Amino acid sequence: MARRSVRLLASIAAVATMVTTFAACGNKQATTDENGKPIVNILVRRNVTDHPMQDTQYTKDLEAACDCTIK
Repeated sequence: MARRSVRLLASIAAVATMVTTFAACGNKQATTDENGKPIVNILVRRNVTDHPMQDTQYTKDLEAACDCTIK
């Protein structure tokens, strides 16, 4: 009887894990830009906020190196 309940709990845990894994697949945002390059979202913490991160040389160099669009 105990072995049966352990199997039941293990299968419930496995199903719950699969459901939460597939929940992230429902993204409706575009994954490529108009040129076919992938769009990459990067979170950066900066102490200087006087100009947008997209205008920095670092972002431009990173886009050129990885052949992507950084948002």
